[in-house]
Amino acid sequence: GGVGNGSAAIVTEVSASYCTVTVLDAARSEGLAQLWPSLNQLQVESRSWRVGAPVVISGLKNRKLLHLNGARGVVGRHPREGHPVFVAAKNGKEGEPQSKCQLRLVVVLDELAKGGKPNPPSVLV
Repeated sequence: GGVGNGSAAIVTEVSASYCTVTVLDAARSEGLAQLWPSLNQLQVESRSWRVGAPVVISGLKNRKLLHLNGARGVVGRHPREGHPVFVAAKNGKEGEPQSKCQLRLVVVLDELAKGGKPNPPSVLV
């Protein structure tokens, strides 16, 4: 479906009269398609993933990332990819095309940033 039928999407760019969005799957974790709706076609559901928004990391299950559960920070911008970031999903079979793009956010961590560093540490989750 398209944006007109209530699909969940994330805004990736904004211009004067329209924006670029990536339509998300039902779990809101993978990008499905890119569309360019007029601003009047959108209904804002949440602003919680905007750059600068405070967040708490939770729900991470990867053993290497478990220590980040409970960490606080703010949504940041990836230095090369911008915001949000879409990462090609591994589909497990060599030679098959990467068809899914997983949504990721950069989080600039509060605890690690307290040292007053000019470029505080961040993670891609």
